[in-house]
Amino acid sequence: MKALHIFYQFGKEIIGGAEYHTYMLSKELAKKGVDIDILTTRSNKVVPNSPYGIYWMNNLKNDYESYDGLNIYRCETIPLPKLVGLALSFFIHNRISGIDPIIY
Repeated sequence: MKALHIFYQFGKEIIGGAEYHTYMLSKELAKKGVDIDILTTRSNKVVPNSPYGIYWMNNLKNDYESYDGLNIYRCETIPLPKLVGLALSFFIHNRISGIDPIIY
């Protein structure tokens, strides 16, 4: 059996509850004979650059690695410029607040 797991962050070096859980889940399935492919980003952290925007660091260099029976494929992300994140934050905030985001 094969399985594809898609996570926005994944790896032994990434510490957090969700990251640890996804790593252990994938590792245990691989031990039971499931062929696990993981698709993830090359970021080991994201940084907020506006209320509703984040900047992906892309600081993991390898595109492919394999350990603990897991095939890990990393894709580079394209971070939105800060100005775009601020504009999206403006429209999202106004939409949530019930304000018409169209400027006349």
